[in-house]
Amino acid sequence: MSVEPLNHPLGLRWHTPRQARLRWRQDIDAKTWQRLLDRGSLTAQVRAQASSDFHVQLLAQHNGRPSPEEAQALGMHRAAGAIVREVKLYADQRPLVFAHTVIPLASVRGKYRHLLQLGTRPLGAALFSDPHICRGPVELTCLHAGDLLWDKVVADIETPAYIWGRRSAFYLAGRPILVSEFFLPGWT
Repeated sequence: MSVEPLNHPLGLRWHTPRQARLRWRQDIDAKTWQRLLDRGSLTAQVRAQASSDFHVQLLAQHNGRPSPEEAQALGMHRAAGAIVREVKLYADQRPLVFAHTVIPLASVRGKYRHLLQLGTRPLGAALFSDPHICRGPVELTCLHAGDLLWDKVVADIETPAYIWGRRSAFYLAGRPILVSEFFLPGWT
């Protein structure tokens, strides 16, 4: 497999599914491809993978700034306030997913303020339980050493050559949050 790095330390290069299929058609196995394109809850998929234990490890949640490409995807000024949340989802003590979420402060007013206080509860469960939240298109990437987020994604796992990821904007009463999910090695 010869998946070449396309990303940059200041931001990741995201592709539509069509672009990704043209670029990586020989490199993405069928099961990974299906997970990348699935529009359902990744939290539910990880939960289903667990025979006894599912949990969320909160790695960080803080006031921060989105990367330039994240700000562009969210349609926000890069200097605008946001909450950055990073977690790993575990099934039976194995980390399967690293998630990086950018939540513009303007997006979590009113009934959505509870999204800032999830702690170790999964964001996916909250998003998919509200029928008023809409999901935007899925975009795909292939993460390599040196890319933005690489060190965080591979912390405490055996380092692979690359990691597949996807992201989507979720719209809370028309206001977006950006959820990026990276599939860790060993997810069968």
